[in-house]
Amino acid sequence: MIEQPLHSILSPREFQILCMMATGRRVSDISRTLGISVKTGSTYRIRMFEKMKFGTIVDLITYAIRHKLVE
Repeated sequence: MIEQPLHSILSPREFQILCMMATGRRVSDISRTLGISVKTGSTYRIRMFEKMKFGTIVDLITYAIRHKLVE
């Protein structure tokens, strides 16, 4: 059985925000780019962190690099 990567449990928007945050962008910048409120962007971030059990942004960036989600 092939194990799915952890990020496969994310919604498309959560995955999009993960990739953008992994490049160092702030939630406020991401929200503006995506045309959503900062509160909505923060909610996506919280859900993503909970689903993936990230404690810090460093965890997110490390994961993204390890899984080649960013260059």
